[in-house]
Amino acid sequence: MSGIFRDVHLVAFPNQSRVEDLFVQTKLDNNYIDADLKVRVDVTGSCEVQVTLYDPEKQPAVASGSKSADGGSIDFSLKVKNPAKWTAETPSLYHLVVTLNGTHFISQRVGFRQVEMKDGLIKVNGKRIVLKGANRHEHHPQFGRAVPYEFMKQDLLLMKKHNINAIRTSHQPSDVRLYDLAAELGVSRGTSILERQHLTIGA
Repeated sequence: MSGIFRDVHLVAFPNQSRVEDLFVQTKLDNNYIDADLKVRVDVTGSCEVQVTLYDPEKQPAVASGSKSADGGSIDFSLKVKNPAKWTAETPSLYHLVVTLNGTHFISQRVGFRQVEMKDGLIKVNGKRIVLKGANRHEHHPQFGRAVPYEFMKQDLLLMKKHNINAIRTSHQPSDVRLYDLAAELGVSRGTSILERQHLTIGA
């Protein structure tokens, strides 16, 4: 039960230019139709950074932009016309690719949705949601805290099957794969450790 129970990756870069961090935000307009895709890339060294957004089927680019930098943060704001909206019932995910100097690639799945407190209600894309929640502990009956991916997936599918639409991750961040899986299955998720304490399945 103790020790290192998740994968540890050591990544070596061939040169001094590299991506240090990536932050992505989708902002829908007042009518929840068109969107601004905001991307901040933190880099080290002199480099050319390109961001390209592909649709859920990985077809030709929906939007793209490029900038040069000498370290620090680079901000992009890309207009996306009427993207498919992410909801629990239709978890559409676009594919964002960040390219550094044409050789270093980072990909991230992105859903266009807006979560807000409005008129005293929690709303997703302008529509009210009702939460029915439960705790989820990162635990396996045989492997303890080393939870296999398929077991994690069945956890979420079982919750959706029984109309549980909100889960609390019980005091510690879950396996990082859970958040990508949540987005794929229609589970709303936060983007920071504090926000990840509560995940919403239904909309």
